[in-house]
Amino acid sequence: MTQDTEPAVGLIRINAEVGWNCNFQCEDCYRFFDCPSPRRNEFYQGARIEAISANLKHVKHILTVMSGKGGVGKSIISANLAVALSTRGYAVAVMDSDLYGPSIPSILGKQAGRFQSGPRGMVPPQTEEGIKIVSMEFLLDDTDPLTWFSDLKRSTQEQFLANTDYGHLDYLIIDMPPGTGSEVVNLLKYLPRISGAIIVTIPSDVAEQVVHRGLSLCRKAGVPILGLIENLSGFRCLKCGAQYLGDNRQADSLAREIRAPLLGRVPRDPLIVDGADSGVSFLLSHPEAEASKNFNRIVDRVEEQLGGASPVRPPEQPRPSVDIRLPEILEINAGYSCHGKSCYGCSRYFRCELTKKIDIHQDIGARRIREAMAGIKYKIAVMSCKGGVGKSTFSANLAAALAVRGKKTVLLDCDFHGPCIPKILGIEKAGLKIGKRGIIPVSGAAGVRVISVGFLLDPKEAVTWFDLLKKTTVAQFLYGVDYGSVDYLIIDLPPGTGAESYGLLQLTPGLDGVVVITLPSESPQTVAQRSIGLCRQANVPVLGIVENMSRFVCPVCNHVAEMCGSRKARNLSERLAVPFLGDVPLDVNISKSCDQGVPFVTGFPESVASRSIFGIADQLELALSRTSRAGFRP
Repeated sequence: MTQDTEPAVGLIRINAEVGWNCNFQCEDCYRFFDCPSPRRNEFYQGARIEAISANLKHVKHILTVMSGKGGVGKSIISANLAVALSTRGYAVAVMDSDLYGPSIPSILGKQAGRFQSGPRGMVPPQTEEGIKIVSMEFLLDDTDPLTWFSDLKRSTQEQFLANTDYGHLDYLIIDMPPGTGSEVVNLLKYLPRISGAIIVTIPSDVAEQVVHRGLSLCRKAGVPILGLIENLSGFRCLKCGAQYLGDNRQADSLAREIRAPLLGRVPRDPLIVDGADSGVSFLLSHPEAEASKNFNRIVDRVEEQLGGASPVRPPEQPRPSVDIRLPEILEINAGYSCHGKSCYGCSRYFRCELTKKIDIHQDIGARRIREAMAGIKYKIAVMSCKGGVGKSTFSANLAAALAVRGKKTVLLDCDFHGPCIPKILGIEKAGLKIGKRGIIPVSGAAGVRVISVGFLLDPKEAVTWFDLLKKTTVAQFLYGVDYGSVDYLIIDLPPGTGAESYGLLQLTPGLDGVVVITLPSESPQTVAQRSIGLCRQANVPVLGIVENMSRFVCPVCNHVAEMCGSRKARNLSERLAVPFLGDVPLDVNISKSCDQGVPFVTGFPESVASRSIFGIADQLELALSRTSRAGFRP
């Protein structure tokens, strides 16, 4: 006999609240902006905050570019905002805060570079236009996955803010990571005098929900909203001229609802991604393009919002000296010792070679997970390491493709900050119920059953959980769910290689493999290598690479256009010795299907994109059945 939804909500809340016995460590508290204690004010009087304020005292305006979720082109907006302001004579720096999938250096054509040591701190690399770039990209190898948890991520942010020689700046643009987790919460805590936040969205109902979550966090943090940018607002067939536009009324309505101006719209244009791949801004290479004109009008409005500014002339910088390797500095400071740490909570678990390393698969919790998942035949995780590649849409349609083929399929949504699977499968208003054997998955479109934290959340409230709580929730979704007898469990992971992905690779027994989603462009493929690197550290098979949004087939003239770049994932798969599962073209009906809660593969089964997804599902079934018959399953 099942109960109503409230016990499931309470289950998560009780587990969350147990950890909120205040020890006055505000730097590690995910409820910092909700805290009523006056002790919170002492955080702003600490030495670290003072050091950050002193270091940024010569910065006129600090702008944050936020999305709340990957997939909206936030980094491209941030990079080109820096280019536009720089060409107007302003002194500009960009801080790339996406530690797991940094892309600003690639977009601005500065992949090669190192921080240097100067008399006033770390001196960041600069572009030919003089834009300073602060990014983790300069500190990592292409295949080196970043698996840091909250403490090291926080230390990195402190280093970037307090120990980087920004000099005199008109604008410091903070390209925020996707979600509303520890990185975003800490940046909003640390940054002094934020002039405003720019919220980036796309024309879809799913993205609109995410805007509300990001807005909620900004208002709690007291950050003013400069306005909304609708990216990927539409595109035009380059051959026949047919226009494909999103619902333009949606952005206007959303801007009115959040009481913020609509700064403008940026169309989907191949020139933008081609520019990002080549490291040359489309604003400079194609100034007469419609996208460039629209973007410059947006920058005009940003300047107007801030009351204009007279560009400064930065003083001459001293010549830098020694290369800096920040990861080593931070990890040495954090220490490699196991004192006070558990193997379960260690971000170096897969790399650890100490003899006292504990096999976490032998503890009581792991046995509970094995028992709960004993009836699942195959378990597949879908990973991207970077937002914006269509991972959740692919996961939902892969699950639906398997379900319509008669396979019992469960989809586990592990994106806690931007859960959208319930919306895509038409069950966003459903609630979880608890039965005798645990939480009962919700039945959605095509018969796919779903577990998602989205069923437990207010759609307009930001989830600010830090890593420990996210890993605990991942474990609870593995052992506390009544999966029953299932053919496939598809696990939709959030972007990055952080706590959720790391915890799932640690705890899921017999994980059959990972599907890596990427785009045919430079930056997503670079970070895809890091996803593969983490899987290999964890000894989890990589089932293959899928290239999403590979091309656009115009429904009017059938012209095939390259929409997202020319760096083919097939070449990446050959170089990394990973199977290439196929490519999924962009279709104008995919976004509409997501908004309507109907899987694209069931609504448009004969489309090129649907046939591609069905083909990928067939390949996965065949590969897993061969592995199972050969007895090689982990």
